[in-house]
Amino acid sequence: MTTPQEVATGIGIVGQCLVGYATLLFSAQAISSLLSEKIQSQEQLERVVEEEADILGLDKRSLIAKYYSSEDENYDHIFGARCCITNFEFEGHMIPMKVVEIKEGWGARRTAVRHELYHLLKHFPVKKNLVARFIRGALYEEPTAILYEITGIKV
Repeated sequence: MTTPQEVATGIGIVGQCLVGYATLLFSAQAISSLLSEKIQSQEQLERVVEEEADILGLDKRSLIAKYYSSEDENYDHIFGARCCITNFEFEGHMIPMKVVEIKEGWGARRTAVRHELYHLLKHFPVKKNLVARFIRGALYEEPTAILYEITGIKV
């Protein structure tokens, strides 16, 4: 029979492993960002998105890139880089558009664009169940996007 102390010890070990795992992922991401091209304008973001989309084989016709400068009214509404798929209506048809948004600052780097484009290629549509989405995101989607961002390896 397992004692409460053994359960507490097991939970502590799992917690330490998760903290180590997260630290490793975010450290690798931070280091790769330091070595990556900094994005400083909408035009530069569009060029980088086009180049990286070519590498991944994404259809550039369905991609939208949005750069938020510090003067932009929506600058405070995003926390860094993000991506989504949104429907765009054209002549009565709904066209799914893949959107990459990036905010001026330290995180506005080519590696962030690579990371977000990889999510668009491999990890959409998103799961509806919040628990499943969190577990899949933490244990599969983020690590594979970080691996691609750093090395170019597609999983």
